[in-house]
Amino acid sequence: MRGHTVLSGDSIVVGDGAAVILLAPATRVIVRRDTQVSFQRERDGSAMAFLARGDMSFSHYGSEPEIGVRTGNVTIRPASHRRTRGIVTIRDGALTIAAASGSVRVEGTDQPMEIPEGKAVQFQSGGGTTGGTPGTPAPTAASGPNWGKLVVCGLAE
Repeated sequence: MRGHTVLSGDSIVVGDGAAVILLAPATRVIVRRDTQVSFQRERDGSAMAFLARGDMSFSHYGSEPEIGVRTGNVTIRPASHRRTRGIVTIRDGALTIAAASGSVRVEGTDQPMEIPEGKAVQFQSGGGTTGGTPGTPAPTAASGPNWGKLVVCGLAE
């Protein structure tokens, strides 16, 4: 609902349309249609978005990366202090992570990786629930899929 404050532990489900969440003056999250995400304030003061299903993006323009996205065994953060816009999508058993501007760091897979601007990677579900099939329970950060099998792809405009 417009004008509400998102608190640590809150969950947002967007059916139609989109929600824009301002986490700090320099940090913005956009949650799109058919998406479920919850938020938590970390001990270091940063915010973590737990994506269960759907499509979201995060923008960070400050001097410190204060936003992260987690789903299953994967954590995505801005890779540097540069202006960053990352896109994270879970659809049809696949996790796609893209760097629309700046670069994003992906951790929790075999080796941490940095995705440069204009590039994307896709992971296939390696177990757990996918959340992409109707009637399948949505994954949570703890019970979500273990993302495995990496496919490198380009970023479509």
